[in-house]
Formats: sequence, structure tokens, C-alpha cells
Amino acid sequence: MSQLKVNSIVPVGGLPSGSSGGIIQIKQTVKTDEFSSTTNGSFFDITGMSVSITPSSNSNKILIIVNLEVAAPDELCIFRLLRGSTVINASTVGTSLNGFGMVDGEAYSTSNRCTEDVTCTFLDSPATTSSTTYKIQCQKNGGSTMRLNRRNLNSGVGFTSQITAMEVTT
Repeated sequence: MSQLKVNSIVPVGGLPSGSSGGIIQIKQTVKTDEFSSTTNGSFFDITGMSVSITPSSNSNKILIIVNLEVAAPDELCIFRLLRGSTVINASTVGTSLNGFGMVDGEAYSTSNRCTEDVTCTFLDSPATTSSTTYKIQCQKNGGSTMRLNRRNLNSGVGFTSQITAMEVTT
């Protein structure tokens, strides 16, 4: 049996002007079960929403794609992305709560029946060849339960959430 192993594939005519590199590896975590929290006022990890990748070069970048399915009736939930313990891709506009996305359940007219998609795409430059973990945190402020992958009304409807890391050559 033959194998072909390469570090990259470039078209015979070369890369288009101004472009470079390609995707070397992809790692993904798919969360199929429920996560819920009643914790208020401080950021907490969303269990199962992390992915680890080991870049092959410290000059390569990591493309992170996050898709969350969130139910948060009567809640304000802020989501942020971390590389290890460092917050990345967070807004600086807010005076106290900055992240990449938000769910404001108070805006729903039928709050227990609704979920919202929260997404993030970010090209990170970790500058390392060590294993790097990306994770999602949430801070909620309100009196009910924040849920991931199901609505609050009942457990009859379920969803999935994903975090994907792609190493991109430069």
C-alpha cells in the first residue's frame, strides 16, 4: 500500500497573488449533552466546550470557530473565548462585560421556548508549538437557568454546540 505525505499542496500555477499557506490540521469538540448553570455575576467555564491543538510552527495561526445553542430566559449572558487562561477576541466597548457574544433572554416574548445561536470566528496568533487549549466561558446575570443545547421549557428538544480549531500556515 502506498502513502503520499506532504506538508502542503500548492496548485501547479502557484498560489494566487497575495495569498499563502493552507490548513494543516483541524481539531473539533462537539458537545451533544446539556450544560446548565444558575451561577450569577462571574465568568464560569462551559463544561465540554474546549478544544486543544498543537501548532506545528510558532508562526502559524489558529482559526477558531464557535457555535453555541443557548437558552437564557430572563437572563443576560456574555460569552468569551480564552486561549489557556488569557481572554482573546473580547470587545473593549463595554465598561465591565466584554466578550464575543451575548444572549439577552429578557427580549423574548416566549422566553422558555426560545434558543439563540451565538457564534464566533477568530484568527489567533498563539506563537507557540506547545499544546494550546481554547475554551468558552459565560457570565450570566439573572434569576433563571442558562442552558446550552436545549430550551428551558422542557427537555424534548435538543441541539449541539461546537468549537473548532484549524491550524493555518502563513
